Amino acid sequence: MILVPDWLKPKKSLPFFHFKHEIILIGLISIVFLLRVGSFSLPFFWDEACTYSRGIFYLAKNGVGIFPGDLVPEISRGHPMLFVFIFSLWYKFLYPSVFGLHLSMALISSLTVISIYFLAIRVVNGNKTIALLSSLLFLVSPLFQGLYCLVLPEMMLTLFSVLSLIFWIDRRVFLYFICASATILTKETGIIIPATIFVYELIINQKKGLKTALVSLTPVIMFVIFIVIQRIQNGWFFHPFNTSHIDFTFDSIWYKFRHFIEFIFIKQGRIFITILSVLGLFWVKKKVFTNEWILLFLFFIAGLAFSSINFFMIRYILFVFPVFCILVLAITYQLLKKSRYFFPIILVCMLMQVFYMKSDKFRYDTDLSYLDTIEVMTDASSFLKDNFSNEISHFSVFPISYYFTDTRYEVFDKKWVDTENNLTMETNLESTPNLNNLSSKPNLIITCQPGIPLAQDPLSIGYQEIKRFSKGFSEVKIYQIK
Repeated sequence: MILVPDWLKPKKSLPFFHFKHEIILIGLISIVFLLRVGSFSLPFFWDEACTYSRGIFYLAKNGVGIFPGDLVPEISRGHPMLFVFIFSLWYKFLYPSVFGLHLSMALISSLTVISIYFLAIRVVNGNKTIALLSSLLFLVSPLFQGLYCLVLPEMMLTLFSVLSLIFWIDRRVFLYFICASATILTKETGIIIPATIFVYELIINQKKGLKTALVSLTPVIMFVIFIVIQRIQNGWFFHPFNTSHIDFTFDSIWYKFRHFIEFIFIKQGRIFITILSVLGLFWVKKKVFTNEWILLFLFFIAGLAFSSINFFMIRYILFVFPVFCILVLAITYQLLKKSRYFFPIILVCMLMQVFYMKSDKFRYDTDLSYLDTIEVMTDASSFLKDNFSNEISHFSVFPISYYFTDTRYEVFDKKWVDTENNLTMETNLESTPNLNNLSSKPNLIITCQPGIPLAQDPLSIGYQEIKRFSKGFSEVKIYQIK
């Protein structure tokens, strides 16, 4: 009798099949990383350039800190400091380059996709297919791709928000406290997490859940500590610029709320998966709706409501977008119970977003159209360096103006930045720069669209256009004095 070793005996399934969903997810994330790695070395764009990279550079140079007084209010705008604190550490001690900062954001974005997968598993009773599809819907969205490697706090906010929900569902209170506190210290919007969970516990458990509900509010302590320190160090609880954009009027709230809903459910090709989810509602059974659905729905509505009273920016709702992906896919999945032939239809509807990666209008950072703006600005910068000496006086407007203010933007060297001929530094932050306010008339003027317009048309005050760079809606013009 010949004994056959266990490892030679036929198995019902290979180890791969136990983790096939996770392996597919990692594979998809890796493909996106390889496709986008070329963007990591591109210069900073818009809010990256004028706010967050400046904060990172400031802390890296003057001392890394996490308290409000460690960063000048003109840069911090009174926001919590965790994001710039972490990235200034990364920049100063690990990878001091534009590429390194964009790489770190890509890693955070990848972790966000993975966290969505694990949150979905908890919401849909362990269905890994729904979890994988939810992550894929998020991964291929133009909103995610636009923010994928940009040095902005919204992706970190989303990651900590999803992790907070995961740990609360698992009743891992200490980890919840850490992540929810990190959410709040990344951006004030994070206050939605403990507020939502508090209401959720009262709804589900009523008076019996009061003690648990109060535990969910413990991260608010970190926010209170932050604003008290802010009051001591800066003289106010919230930056006047931010409070001036808060609007409680019904018309303003409804306008923003309506546009957020339209963007999430209809724009960027998501109308197709939304229609499928509506069809799926006809086959949804009551047992599908667990308590976790209530938690996510409350979080979704609270997040949209909070964003609707603040300054209107589409990327500000990224942190609730995973909820849309999970709930819509969980409902759409009901169609597969009727026929497996719905699966390719679902995939096609999800992937329709790929055809909306770029638009013919300026969308800030909600899709990949901003790459055209960066391309024309870098082309114009190369033209200047190749054809002019740094000794020629020059003036530029936002956003290309920031490339002239610091060599760490990795566009111009010190000869262009640290010179008396660089007139950009004097007025580049004005809403409508006026050339009459300059100490002298520059030899070159560089304008950029989208961007801040000049108060005067250079052609009307003695300049001639010598070069123009255009792509899509983006354009940079270079004028020279006659």
